[in-house]
Amino acid sequence: MVLLGEGLAPFVARECEVEFGEDWTTGVQRADTRGGGRTRKVNPLDPQFLLKVMWDEWNAIFRKKLGRTERNYVSELQDARNKWAHNEAFTVDSALRAMDTAKLLLESVGAGPHASQVDTLH
Repeated sequence: MVLLGEGLAPFVARECEVEFGEDWTTGVQRADTRGGGRTRKVNPLDPQFLLKVMWDEWNAIFRKKLGRTERNYVSELQDARNKWAHNEAFTVDSALRAMDTAKLLLESVGAGPHASQVDTLH
């Protein structure tokens, strides 16, 4: 998950800055809290935050660069991240599947070195 966050961060930041400007983390939170919620401090390397941004801003930002397959990767990785974060059991097959999906998503956003590291762990 750490490699996923580190690999996605530059891509998500670059794409979100086009839409929201340099303070993109505040911009995506404002878009997420239109109903009157408040913004919170976020870590722009947190894979949960990055995957949520990609999911929530897909139509406005990310579908311009990525396809439906990559959107499915985002969804699958959100599920895997949530299971990991909530200490749910992982089978070896589930862990390997998540690593394969992370590698594919990282490759598609141009994070080749991170994808290689995930592949090595696999």
